[in-house]
Amino acid sequence: MGRKTFESLPVKFRPLPGRDNIVMSRKDLSEKGIYLAKNMEEALQFTNGNPAYVMGGSEIYNLFLYTLLHLFQFYHYQDP
Repeated sequence: MGRKTFESLPVKFRPLPGRDNIVMSRKDLSEKGIYLAKNMEEALQFTNGNPAYVMGGSEIYNLFLYTLLHLFQFYHYQDP
C-alpha cells in the first residue's frame, strides 16, 4: 500500500494485524511493524515470492497493474 493509504488507516489498526504490511513511499516512514519499500522491486522482494495483496492508492495500483494474477475490487459503502 502507499504511504497515504497507510496513514489513512485508524491508528489502532496500524499496522494491519495478521499480515506483513509493505508500505511504498519516497519519504522515510518510522512506524513499527511495517516494511518500507522505495520502489516496486523492493516491495516484491519483501513478499519472498508469496502471494500478496495490493491496496491503494492509485499510483500503487498503476505500478502493479500489469504484474497482477488476479484483480479483485472491493467497495466500502457507508450509511449516510
